[in-house]
Amino acid sequence: MTIPDSRAIRDHIGRLRRTHAPASVVRAMAAIRGFCRFLRAEGVLAEDPADGLLGTRLEQRLPKALGRDQVEDYARRKDMDLAAAEKWLGPNLAYEPDA
Repeated sequence: MTIPDSRAIRDHIGRLRRTHAPASVVRAMAAIRGFCRFLRAEGVLAEDPADGLLGTRLEQRLPKALGRDQVEDYARRKDMDLAAAEKWLGPNLAYEPDA
């Protein structure tokens, strides 16, 4: 088994960045780091070639709140009245439902 050195790992990550979504690259980096840590713990590697390979943090996006038109559409598709849909979806609404 041939273990890539740190340069080969960095080159691989660079290629991934050109062809994959940021989340996929972050997952690949985590997998590489974890596998190298495992090989080091098992005594297969004397040094960790992924040492110093820092993972980038992805932007944490908030979920989008639902507008009244979306809730009305949802209620219509689920054959619910609007008040029931608003009650069920309450925490996700971008507006205050009529009482």
